[in-house]
Amino acid sequence: MQLPRSIKLPFNYTVKVKHVPYQDLLHKGTEESSYWDGEAQVIYLEQDLSLAEKRYHLLANLFHAVLDLQHFAMDSGLAQPTIPLPKRKP
Repeated sequence: MQLPRSIKLPFNYTVKVKHVPYQDLLHKGTEESSYWDGEAQVIYLEQDLSLAEKRYHLLANLFHAVLDLQHFAMDSGLAQPTIPLPKRKP
């Protein structure tokens, strides 16, 4: 089983998945085995992880991507919350 190279989410939001050496993750400013780059819409996974570990980190970072998508969709008016939000005071 292989992991996807990209994942398509609603609103034409595509998340890329890249397998990189651990040293590259350190350059991203993390000491973790994976990293979500929201601006580039890329999930970086340490290439030396087992498949099970990569799947775990992919899912954890995909959660962050979905949260970013939710904020993007609501901020741009593409989606609205199902529960009305209280109005902010100026």
